[in-house]
Amino acid sequence: MSLKADLVFFSKREYSGIRIGWAQEDPTLTWAGLFSHRKDFTRSGNPDLAFGLLPKGGKVLMAATGNVPGEHLEAVEILKAERTPYSEESYLRLVSKGSGIPFSRAKQERISSPILLATVARTETLRKIFGAYESWLYAWDFLLLGLIGDSAPWLSVMKELATQREIDVPRHLIEDNAYLMITAQEHGAYVISNKLSRDMIQGVCEKICRERGFELVVKDQQR
Repeated sequence: MSLKADLVFFSKREYSGIRIGWAQEDPTLTWAGLFSHRKDFTRSGNPDLAFGLLPKGGKVLMAATGNVPGEHLEAVEILKAERTPYSEESYLRLVSKGSGIPFSRAKQERISSPILLATVARTETLRKIFGAYESWLYAWDFLLLGLIGDSAPWLSVMKELATQREIDVPRHLIEDNAYLMITAQEHGAYVISNKLSRDMIQGVCEKICRERGFELVVKDQQR
């Protein structure tokens, strides 16, 4: 039986609390997702997708959060070794106390958690970061911004998007960059763009699948 990955083009405008409230005003907006549901594919496929969709000379601004001990420190060491610009910040994360109790009914408290922001220029560096973290495989989605210009104007925006439970994506973030990419645990990733055509996204996904011996299945999904 052949291995398959799905490229899905959506009409939806929200994922995991991240919303595109102005989507109806921009007919050029594309929301797509590449999914294999296999973490071995996704670990390398997501970085390859991020850089495959960039214009020549572009970089990726990554916002990474997590809660597995040691993964953040390992990622920092990778970035230092790769001489990749980064910043470490913290944010207050809401957690429930007590096991086996539904989140809505459990006693809750806020704890300080790290967030790593890095401007990555090489696919291999991003692959190493995806290898260092485990949290994104089950809960803590990474956000990746395909930069056309400097990363400085977008650092605070990306931190806010990565750390808020529900938030609207500013229109200028999409208009001034190549794409916004949101990982979807071990399943794959979403791409939001008004610069990338359907054919461009499909072409990159076909290459990623071909290199891994996967068949790409293209779908349209209305939500």
